[in-house]
Amino acid sequence: MKPTFQGFGRIIRFEDLDSRQVWKKQAVCLSKSMAAKFFPSSSQALHPLSSAYLFLIDNLDSLSSASSHFLANTLSFPLFSSCSLFLTDTHPLSPFHLPLILTPRQLRQGQERTQIVFSGCGSVRTNNLFTDERVRTLSQKVSALRDKVFELERKNALLSHEKGIVEKQLEETTKAAQAYSSQKEEVESSLQKFKDTAQASQAELEEQIKAKVEELKVLETQKAEIDARATSLESNLHAVTVEKEELEADVMAKKSELELVKGQNDELRSKVSSAEEKHSMSEDEIKKLKMELDALAEAKEAAAKAFDDEKTELMKQLEDLKRKVEQIQASKDTVDDENEKLRSEVTSVEQKYSLSEAEVQRLKKELDALMEVKEADAMAFDAEKANIMKELEDHKSKIKEVQTNMDLVEGENGKLRLELLNLEEKHSLFEAGVKRLHMEFGAVVKEKEAIEKEFEAKKVELMKELEDLKKMVDEMQADKDMLKGENDKLRSDIVTTEQKYVMSDAEVKRLQMELSALADTETNAKAFDAEKAKLMEELEELRRKVDEVQASKEAVEKAGHDKDAQANKLRKELEDFRISMSQLQASYDELEMKRSHLDDEKNLFQKALETGKAEETKLKSKVEMLESYNTEKDAEIGRLNVALEEKNGQIDVLSNDIEQLRLVVAEVQRKKKSDVWGNLSSAKTRLSSCITK
Repeated sequence: MKPTFQGFGRIIRFEDLDSRQVWKKQAVCLSKSMAAKFFPSSSQALHPLSSAYLFLIDNLDSLSSASSHFLANTLSFPLFSSCSLFLTDTHPLSPFHLPLILTPRQLRQGQERTQIVFSGCGSVRTNNLFTDERVRTLSQKVSALRDKVFELERKNALLSHEKGIVEKQLEETTKAAQAYSSQKEEVESSLQKFKDTAQASQAELEEQIKAKVEELKVLETQKAEIDARATSLESNLHAVTVEKEELEADVMAKKSELELVKGQNDELRSKVSSAEEKHSMSEDEIKKLKMELDALAEAKEAAAKAFDDEKTELMKQLEDLKRKVEQIQASKDTVDDENEKLRSEVTSVEQKYSLSEAEVQRLKKELDALMEVKEADAMAFDAEKANIMKELEDHKSKIKEVQTNMDLVEGENGKLRLELLNLEEKHSLFEAGVKRLHMEFGAVVKEKEAIEKEFEAKKVELMKELEDLKKMVDEMQADKDMLKGENDKLRSDIVTTEQKYVMSDAEVKRLQMELSALADTETNAKAFDAEKAKLMEELEELRRKVDEVQASKEAVEKAGHDKDAQANKLRKELEDFRISMSQLQASYDELEMKRSHLDDEKNLFQKALETGKAEETKLKSKVEMLESYNTEKDAEIGRLNVALEEKNGQIDVLSNDIEQLRLVVAEVQRKKKSDVWGNLSSAKTRLSSCITK
C-alpha cells in the first residue's frame, strides 16, 4: 500500500520558476524520475532527461511523522540520487540533513549549482552552494592547472625543438652512414681486388697477423677486465679501510665506555662498602639501642627518635643504593647491547674481509693464469716473428741467387754478342749481294740489342722493386726461363748464320734462298716486335703488381710495428698491474695484521666484559644479601618496636597506678593519721601485684 502525503500539491518546472515571484508555500525540489514515481499522471509528458522540477507542498507543516520519515528515506535512497530536498530551519524535516545532490544535466554541463529555498514567509531567494573558501580553493586549483598547462606547453615546445634537432642529426647521421657505407663498399671492393691479386704467402701472413690482432684484442679485453677488477678491488679495499677505521673508532669508544663502566663499578663497590659499613654501624646502633632499652627505660623517647632517624637515613641509603643498582643494571644492559652491536659489526667486517680475501685470491689466480697465457702468447708471437724473419731471409737469399743467375745469363749474352760481332765482321767480307743482307741483319741485331738493353734496365728496376718478396723469385725464374729460351733461339740463329756463312763460299747461287731466309728473318723480327709489345704489357702488369705488393708489404710492416708497440705497451701495463697487485698484497697483509690486532683487542674486551659481568653478579649477590639482611633487620626492628610498645604500655599502667597511689596517699593524708600505716601496706601489696603482672 502506497503511503499518502498530506498537503502535496502541483509540480512546477525548475526553468518556469521566476525568482521574483513570492510563494507563500513550502517546496520540495524533485527530479523528473522522482516526480514520475510519486505523480505519474502529472509527469507522463515530461522527458526523462529534463531538468529538475519543483513540487510545491501547500501545507508542508501538516505532514505526518511517518510521511516525513518515508520522504526523507526515499529522497536519500541511491535510486533517487538525482533529487534534492530544500527545507527551512523551522520545519520538522530539517533535522534529517538530507544531502544536496545535483541533477544529471547540471553535472554533465557543469552549470552553476543553485538551490531554491522557500522560507516560512514564502519569499524565494538564490544562494551559491559554494562558500568563499571553496571558491578560493577552486580558483587556486584552476590557476595551478593553468600553470601546469603552460609548463606542459613549454615542455612540449622544447621537446618539439629537440625533436627537430634530433631529426636533423638523424638525417646527417643517415647521410654520413650512407657515405660511410659507400666508402666501405669501395674499400671492400678494392680490398677484394687486392685479396684476389695477393699471393698465397701474403694471404697466410695476413691470416697470421689477423690471428695476432685477435689475440691482442683478447688481451686488451682481458686487460680491461683486469683493470675493472683492480678498480673494484681497490674500491673494496677502500671500503674495508673505511670500515676498519670506523671499527677502530668504535673500539676506542667501547674502550672509553668500558673505562666508564669500570669507574662506575668501582664507585658501586665503594658505595656497597660504605653501605656495609653503615649496616655494621646500624647493627652496633641496634645493639646499643637494645642495651639502652634494657638499661634505661626513661630514655625511651630519645632513643626511639634517634633510631627512627637512623632508620630513615638507612632506608634513604638503601633506596639510593637500589637506584644506583638499577642504574648500573641499565648501564650494563646498554653495554651488553653495545657489545652485541660490536660483535655483529666485527662479524660483518670479518665476513666482508673474508669475501674480499676470496676475491683477492680469485684475482690472483686469474692474474697468474692471464700472465701465463700472455707469456705463452708472447713466446708464440716471438717464435712466429722469428719464422717470418727466417722466411724473409730465405727470400732474400733466393733473390740473390736469381740475381747471380741473371748476371751469368748477362755474361753469356755478352759472349754471344761478341761472337755475333765476329761473325758480322767475317760476313762483311762477303760479296756485294751478301752485304745488303748483312746490313739488314745488323740493323735487326742492333734493334734487338736496344730491346735487350731496355729490357735489362727494366729488369734491374724490377729486381730493386721486388726485393724481400717471394713473388719476385717466381717472376724472375720465369724471366730466367724466358731469357734461356731467347738464348737458345739466339744460339740457333748463330748456328744458322754460321751454316749460311759456310754455305756462302760454295753456294753463291743460293743467294735467293738466303734472301728468302732474310724475308723469314723479317717476319721473325715482326713476330719479335709483337712479342716485345706483349712483353711490355706484361712488364707493366708486373710493375703494377709489384707496386701493390710493395704497398701491402709496407702496410704489413707498419701493422707489425704497431702490434709490437701494442705488445710493448701491454707488457708495460702488465708490469704496472703487477706492481699494483704487489701493493695491494702489501696493504692486504697490513689489513690482516690490523685485523688480528683487532681480534686480540676484541678478545681482551670480551674478557674484560666477562670479568665485569662476574663482578656485577657478585655485586648483585651482595646486594641481594644486603636486601635479605635488611629485611631481617626490618623484622627485628618490628619485633623491637612491638616489645617497645609493650613496655610503653606497661609504663603507662605503672604511671596510672602511681597516680592512683598518689591519690590514695593524698586521701589517706586527709584522713586520720591513725590508719596511715594500714593504707600504705595495702598500697604496697597492690604495687607488688602490679609489678608481678
